[in-house]
Amino acid sequence: MLRKSLLAALCGSLMGTASAATIFDRDGTSVEAYGRVQAVYYSQDSGANAQSAANDGNLNASSRLGFSFRSELNSAVAAYAGMEWDNADDDSNPEFSARTLWVGADFGAFGSLQAGRFEDAVYQIVESSTDVLEDWGCNGQFGNDDRRDGSLAYAWSGYGFDVMLTYNTSKDAQSVGGAYITDDEAPIKAGYAIGIGYTTPDVLFGPIGIRAGFGGASFQARGDAEVMNDDGSNPYAGNPYDRYTHYAAALTWGGDEGLYLAALYTQRSFELYSDFEGREDALLNDDYDTWGVEVVASYAFTNGVSLTASYQYLKVDEDGHDGVSVDGAAIPVYLNYQVNPEFNLWAEARFDAGCDDSSTDDRRSLAAVTGRNFEENVFSFGARYTF
Repeated sequence: MLRKSLLAALCGSLMGTASAATIFDRDGTSVEAYGRVQAVYYSQDSGANAQSAANDGNLNASSRLGFSFRSELNSAVAAYAGMEWDNADDDSNPEFSARTLWVGADFGAFGSLQAGRFEDAVYQIVESSTDVLEDWGCNGQFGNDDRRDGSLAYAWSGYGFDVMLTYNTSKDAQSVGGAYITDDEAPIKAGYAIGIGYTTPDVLFGPIGIRAGFGGASFQARGDAEVMNDDGSNPYAGNPYDRYTHYAAALTWGGDEGLYLAALYTQRSFELYSDFEGREDALLNDDYDTWGVEVVASYAFTNGVSLTASYQYLKVDEDGHDGVSVDGAAIPVYLNYQVNPEFNLWAEARFDAGCDDSSTDDRRSLAAVTGRNFEENVFSFGARYTF
């Protein structure tokens, strides 16, 4: 189980830091390699077998590989960079694909600047607080998969405070959690986010963290002459989204060892173009809000065993008078055994805690609108080797 520090979150992945292999380290320049190989069994109806119409239970093998670089430029500034790839992440992705890519400068007490592909400040400062499960987490949040190209970030930590600012430049086909009409992907014109957190000294069993974030993005304009092709067509004519805003707040208590508690509230509000007539299969014809709640309780024992339980709630509410309003809740339970720093085993299950499936029109279910189906009780168990 991982609790992300701001510096580690900004400067790269945490997945391999515990046992990363140093390839080169001399005269202030270092290169490290890290990665993982894992095999996970997913139960029937888990959604993990994309190529099976019956969605049978199946075993998935996957791997991840990353490199991090750092060079001391002078006594005050260090340059760093990194890259991380997924390989065979599921049945539909048998090849390498970039997960994160970044290059930056670390100014020590004055903060860090970074450019590349990574998550925004709302996720890294706020939403990551409850992203502690393995397979069935993040059902109540929207930024955990939003690793966007063309991103800039500034981060600073000191006196118990963490501050991060991020900006997304114009890019096509970027991940946007909650953009259900376009399958969580849309062309970004510009995006921004700010996250602020404060962590107290230890109180009883650990520090208390208070975190809040705000962000949003505008999308490529449907009628913008600047994006017209030579033949006069607009490549973004089919994009229904105008802009969105994002709010999030989290409260945490505890750390890597012993008891850890966290609660998250997050909301994204989407504005659609006024001439958008909706899609029958998406059932969203007007501006809409999507919000979620996640609560986590976890305990990490000194022998490497940790237990985690979570409550996750997701709701979508269309603004129109006859619009869609669907919701659903799930309870994941996670048991992990970190055998040693390199090898761990886990088992996880997710239980339906009240999913909106009562409508006579089954297209109004949560699964139809969002693509997330909490109605099935599912489980997984896996093994991972990390280097």
